Amino acid sequence: MSKKAETQARIVEAAGRGIRMNGYGGIGIDGIAKGAGVTSGALYGHFKSKSAVFDAVIQTGMDALIEGIQAWQQQEGEQWLKPFLDWYLSEEQINNLCDGCALPGLAVDISRGTPEQKQFFAERFQRVIELVESGLSKRSDSSPRMRAQTILTLLTGTVSVARAIDDSNEAQSVIRATKITLDSLT
Repeated sequence: MSKKAETQARIVEAAGRGIRMNGYGGIGIDGIAKGAGVTSGALYGHFKSKSAVFDAVIQTGMDALIEGIQAWQQQEGEQWLKPFLDWYLSEEQINNLCDGCALPGLAVDISRGTPEQKQFFAERFQRVIELVESGLSKRSDSSPRMRAQTILTLLTGTVSVARAIDDSNEAQSVIRATKITLDSLT
């Protein structure tokens, strides 16, 4: 990887952590640059605007999710979904706000983003739905696509709510309730 590509990757990584922790409006170019170990001027040498940095954060985050699911599929074979769901709802992942999944970490900010950001997210989200759908058992009582959509929104909401609840017992209760519902969907 070239020095330029390494610097750009550091900027995107720092922006992703900063946005997940503070929201898009809670971190500026100076904060992103500082997190990446570059000057604001150097950042603008790689990205024309904060919005362009956010574009790269969305792409990197969604691509990481897709690649992560594919790795679970390869590692676990046909039975990949259950261990993936358990891992996704693990304490380690719930507590991993800065480097966690793009869905709960970025969805709120993407909802306030540009039409292009929303479109890009929607396209990648469709790919994630397809991947989850491929891991579902075949049933005649419901559409696999609808079950995949439900699973992804349950995961996103559960992680977001569990992170927001200060009482760890209550957060674990929310996670357990979600796991029961997920079992009925897979």
